[in-house]
Amino acid sequence: LELGVNVYIQVNQKQKLAAKVAGATFKEVDARFNPRFLDVEDNKYIGKVLGKEIRRKGKTSELHDDLQSFTLTRFASLEIDDKPHLVVDPDVFNVRLTVDDLLALVPPKPGVLARRASDGFHTSVMLINPGRSLWAFKDIIDGLQEHLLDYDDVMKLRFVDERLVKEFQS
Repeated sequence: LELGVNVYIQVNQKQKLAAKVAGATFKEVDARFNPRFLDVEDNKYIGKVLGKEIRRKGKTSELHDDLQSFTLTRFASLEIDDKPHLVVDPDVFNVRLTVDDLLALVPPKPGVLARRASDGFHTSVMLINPGRSLWAFKDIIDGLQEHLLDYDDVMKLRFVDERLVKEFQS
């Protein structure tokens, strides 16, 4: 059985070229990578918070429609994929792992593998083994819109049960 892995690359209008290059880079390393795009413009929920006031680091601020407006799409992959997959920023070009390498790292279901940050985890690259108890994208957006969730907590996975997040050591 030949297994491939979907790679979800976050993208907005300003990052389309970078996202295409990232997708080609994954395919060049291993043809079994299947690049897919999580485009802000195709997401029906992002508009609820983009350009609106949200809570960030405990303070109210606007979520700007700028170069980084794609960041919330990294949490949308669970809506469309129930198999282990990778989610990356559009500027991830230094790909060294093959599909086999990646599959050997898949965390137990449900689970996330991400690099540790001093105050949580980095979410620009995540290996996700989906499950209902990880998160629902609509709930994240609603929580941000209603100021029940802090953007910084979302970006650093502090809103996820810590037992479900494992550290990726590169």
